[in-house]
Amino acid sequence: MKNKKIVAGLLALTFVFGGAVLPNAAKNNTVISASAGGIQVDGVYEDIFQYAFLEDDTVEIVGLLGRYGEDYQDLYVPEEIEGYPVSSIGEYAFASTKVDRVILPETVKNIGDSAFENSKLVSIEMPYYLKTIGMSAFSGCKNLESIDIPERVTSILYRTFADCDSLANVELSDEVTFIAESAFEGCDNLESVRIPNEIDMICEAAFKNCKSLKSVTIPESVTAIDADTFNGCKSLKNVNLPDTLEVIRSNAFANCTSLETIYLPDQLVSIGDGAFFGCTKLKNVYITDNVSSIGADAFYYRNRIENEIRPLENITIYCYRNSYAEEYANSYYLPYRYVNYYPEVTKIDYNEEFHQFRVKWTEVPCAEQYAIAVKLAGKWKVQTYTAKNYFTSPKLKAKSKYSMVICAKIDGEWDTSNISGRAFTVTVK
Repeated sequence: MKNKKIVAGLLALTFVFGGAVLPNAAKNNTVISASAGGIQVDGVYEDIFQYAFLEDDTVEIVGLLGRYGEDYQDLYVPEEIEGYPVSSIGEYAFASTKVDRVILPETVKNIGDSAFENSKLVSIEMPYYLKTIGMSAFSGCKNLESIDIPERVTSILYRTFADCDSLANVELSDEVTFIAESAFEGCDNLESVRIPNEIDMICEAAFKNCKSLKSVTIPESVTAIDADTFNGCKSLKNVNLPDTLEVIRSNAFANCTSLETIYLPDQLVSIGDGAFFGCTKLKNVYITDNVSSIGADAFYYRNRIENEIRPLENITIYCYRNSYAEEYANSYYLPYRYVNYYPEVTKIDYNEEFHQFRVKWTEVPCAEQYAIAVKLAGKWKVQTYTAKNYFTSPKLKAKSKYSMVICAKIDGEWDTSNISGRAFTVTVK
């Protein structure tokens, strides 16, 4: 069988070059053959692959033989061809084919640019030792339903999974540190994606027009959200931004028409042009006093009837007094309110007869619950939880002193910022 494969390859070269072929050329140069492979028909693997010998004595799959443009299901890529390990899937190797399911062997380390682009691929089994997936490798695979990225792959490159209409689930390993431009753009059915904790960069339009994406949590390693990253994510309702975030670039969340509330972190300094443009349901935006730049039309939309750009109709900017956000809201005629992100104590009443005290504090907008913590033995310990904005202590020992703090729970997370700075002391009477 091996001799037949060698003969088939040599014959193919003879037809291409019209002359004699030197047998030793295959090991030292990239030579395309037309044999070997793996589509299973009645338990027998038929020879269907075109392949090339690489300089490191491995083989790259570069395509399929012509008659296999027909529909079929399981495509098995062999571990070896002519005694040489199969190490990679070449550029455009399966592009625009009717491949349904592909099983790659553990020997494959690389998938080339556009390897499966615009194919009919539904699923693929990737090898554990896979290291790289090329640009646009699965772009336009409209039937691809899920993908599990092996942990040795550290970068998702340009348009790797763009326009995968059926892709609903993506499992990125914790080793992924880079998501390139338009990596998942146009994945209409992508509902959720876990962004790894060590990600360094989410580039421009990475999740643009992912119309089914409902929630996203950006990890603490991210300091900037690039332009158009979530533009057109019409179902996006819950966004958790990290405390490390410093910059939101232009149109990053534009046309997220389900977004109602956004809490911007303390470290944020810049909001780009049109960052929340067209977010027609946006009601509450909380902006800290560190923000020093807000771009044009950041909180506007286009009225399609009159074709005019106007301020978002339902929005309220929550900001600090004398902050840049207040100045911006005034300049652009946006409604705003002063707000603290944490409760502030407004009154402490004492009952000398029963040695009790009552603490009252300001309500925090959208707070789900409050926690009353006391510092004991150098550590803060929560004593009770309440949905009200006051707390009455139990009967205590007279002249006892307690260092206390009130925290608010917002969107499922407790605001524990500046605890020492806002702690207060009560002395029981």
